[in-house]
Amino acid sequence: MRVFEKSPQKTSSTRADFWLLLALFVAFRLLTLLLLKPGGFIRDWSDFDTYLGIAQLSDYGLYPYLHFWLEWPPLVPWLMVGAYRLSLLIPVWTEDPRLWFVTILGAVFVLFEAGNFWLVYRLARRLLTGRADILRVLAMYALLFPPVYAMLGFFDGMALFFILFSLDLLLADRFKGAAMAAAVGTLVKLTPIITAGVAAWLLWHRLKPDRRRAAIAWLGYVATLAGALLALLAPFLLIAPQWLAAHARAVLGRSSWETGWAALEGYFGFGQLAGNRLNPAETAFAAHPASLPWLWISLAFAALYLAAFFLRPKDTSPRRVLAFGGLTITLFLLYSKGYSPQFLVLVLPFIILLLPNGAGLGYALALTALNVLEQPVYFVMLPKAHWLLTAVVWLRFALFAALAVEFWVQVSGFRFRGWRVARVILLAAVFIWMASLLPRAAGEYRAAQSTQQPVGALVLFLQTVARAEPQPLVITTRPAYRQLYPYLHRSYRLRLADDTQLPGAPTPQQIAKTETMAWVWVEDAAAVGQKFADLGAIAADYLPGDGNRLLLTDFSGDGVAPPLMASAENGMELAGASVRRNDDALTVQLFWHAAKPGAADYTVFTQLLSAGGQYIAGHDGQPAAGANPTAGWPANALVSDAHRIDLPPDLPPGEYRLVAGMYDASGARLPFFAPDGSPLADGAIPVKILTLP
Repeated sequence: MRVFEKSPQKTSSTRADFWLLLALFVAFRLLTLLLLKPGGFIRDWSDFDTYLGIAQLSDYGLYPYLHFWLEWPPLVPWLMVGAYRLSLLIPVWTEDPRLWFVTILGAVFVLFEAGNFWLVYRLARRLLTGRADILRVLAMYALLFPPVYAMLGFFDGMALFFILFSLDLLLADRFKGAAMAAAVGTLVKLTPIITAGVAAWLLWHRLKPDRRRAAIAWLGYVATLAGALLALLAPFLLIAPQWLAAHARAVLGRSSWETGWAALEGYFGFGQLAGNRLNPAETAFAAHPASLPWLWISLAFAALYLAAFFLRPKDTSPRRVLAFGGLTITLFLLYSKGYSPQFLVLVLPFIILLLPNGAGLGYALALTALNVLEQPVYFVMLPKAHWLLTAVVWLRFALFAALAVEFWVQVSGFRFRGWRVARVILLAAVFIWMASLLPRAAGEYRAAQSTQQPVGALVLFLQTVARAEPQPLVITTRPAYRQLYPYLHRSYRLRLADDTQLPGAPTPQQIAKTETMAWVWVEDAAAVGQKFADLGAIAADYLPGDGNRLLLTDFSGDGVAPPLMASAENGMELAGASVRRNDDALTVQLFWHAAKPGAADYTVFTQLLSAGGQYIAGHDGQPAAGANPTAGWPANALVSDAHRIDLPPDLPPGEYRLVAGMYDASGARLPFFAPDGSPLADGAIPVKILTLP
């Protein structure tokens, strides 16, 4: 008799608790499907659009594995088609035509999620005796975020169902049923086939004294698995086997993504699969060329798995069987070329079943946090921060390796002295490391947003010309105030003055009385901007583009000098400049101002000179990479002009001078003058003195 059946009263009470929790579990997920959008405010990041696109091909009479191949086995694509054809019977919700398709297909995902909850409950009862322990496992699964997120846009929860179902049947000694569950799961997603390794392990160690019986039992399992696979694939094999062959080539031929292997191969994108899905002879599946010795990597992991396989356990109790299942899943994820955040749902049940304590919660939360850093932080918000993805994939590799050890310990019964301390140190180190990534990520986010927003060039200009003592910056619209505040609140005293006439809100007249001067950002030529112009003398008028104006207003009448690095007689002025170093290059951002309309085209030169004036490196080009030639500049135009100077690899340390200027079509340099009126030698404007490297 099983341990959990010793107390009928406790069993009945636990079952009652389970049904209550199941009702809440299903209701929560159904309402989540209908009322919450995956990705939240950041971005809708689910595969439902992809699923809908596949299903809509049926409008043309094109069906998966009859007319095209996919990276997934046939069952779920046909489920997509069925959900879509059913959704066609319901009038379209015009605000989002996806509604009924997502609801129908998502309801199937919810059904499988409920099945996962039921299976976690069944497996928990096999492992644990106390009601509180079982409820803890159920609560952990219900409250973990990744299963909910995966359900809202991916079908990995279906694959998990067949993994858990197959293991539950193995524990009930129903090997043929387990083989059939593995077969169906394999045609949902290939990962459930790995439960065959758990079945082989269980049969080997349970029937090891009688090898003949073990061999017969294993052959029966394999025959059932193969027969079920063939039966399910028979329609496609008989009608159009070429599409299944293309699918097999795609699985074997795709390249690495979002793993340590991908980082070693220099790939920092997501799991793209190249190739024409309407071509049954397609072979070009890799998104990038492979450079790792995959044969040797495969052999190494096979040897590791076989070593764990043949290590004799003390018994084949449910805990050891599930632990070997967890070990199998974890080693597979360590070995796999690719990883997507939704894959985490495959290992979470094993964590909470085998480690239903603080350690298990630590692993689950650490892996969840890494998922968030990966998507959406990296892929949506910081797609160029390759260092962030590199850190994520190797931290996850370390956690999966630690989990493999955890599961192996439970399989073998071996106890490492000091393992608990090592576990705490590892988890603490992972969380600290993740926290240490945040400041750099926040800095890159700020920099990325400043360049992507329409006011990005203005922000950089105002940062460039900021003085040590913050000056007032008046902003005339609330959207612009919200955009500018994160970048300029430390360098300027930001004040909002618009036409809302709110009681207590500063008016242009009040600001003019309390300030001697102010920068005024007028967005879309707002009328309030003219009020500021009427209240003081305009010391400088800049037109950054998009119909906006930046005014330097003088309310005191004493005269305010605008920012100026150099000027030419034809009205060309260099109002500001900034320099950033990126490893092997300098990015020089120049801000040109046209005091008069541009009359001729000039080329801008930027040069790095030695302390003695010798040319080291430089870059020449028309302003804004040729997109904004000087002849087209209107009066008061403020033009942001970036130049990249590649540094020589053998550049010796020392002090260098950065200069800039303009020359015409004949090569003659435009004469520039310093703010005091003195001519600059050879038209070269001193930009900055640099100490390199």
